[in-house]
Amino acid sequence: MNFNKNILSGQALLDRLNQENWSSIIPKLHYYSLNKLQRFDFLHNLYDVKNLSAHFADEAIRLAWEQERKWNIDYYPDLYSFLKGIVDSLRSNFLHLKETEITDALPENEEMLMSQITSDPEKDYIIKEMEEDIARILASDEEALSVFECLKDGLKPREISKELDMEVEIIYNIVKRVQRKLKKYDIN
Repeated sequence: MNFNKNILSGQALLDRLNQENWSSIIPKLHYYSLNKLQRFDFLHNLYDVKNLSAHFADEAIRLAWEQERKWNIDYYPDLYSFLKGIVDSLRSNFLHLKETEITDALPENEEMLMSQITSDPEKDYIIKEMEEDIARILASDEEALSVFECLKDGLKPREISKELDMEVEIIYNIVKRVQRKLKKYDIN
């Protein structure tokens, strides 16, 4: 399957962006970004969530104009959905980065860490069951299953691209396909 056949770029992209109703798109995108960030209560104590959400919306627009993100018009038929996808990606990357910074700040005391990292057989069993369920859901899509296994091992899309010898854009599309297939899977 060729995911790159309907990528809008170059002058065609600039022409399309110039034709859009930005006075409608910008406020909607800012609201969308704010609405998504407000769901993370812990951020309210650490950041000005309104400014952070505006930054994500503005950055999504910049990335589109500067063609740093590819617009596949088959996958994102309109500009607003394309920009929402970029905002979601930026938010996800930000939250992942913040999680990393928090874990980096853990104390170095080995005894304390060892007491916190005890094995929980019930949790291990639940995780194993979930992984089996997910494998069944993805069984009909070998690419999605392979990408999920790499994600489970902690690989980033660029690392998965090298591991599976596929273009990184294709990996990003497969990751989104995995997310769609697993969206109804309740992990709570």
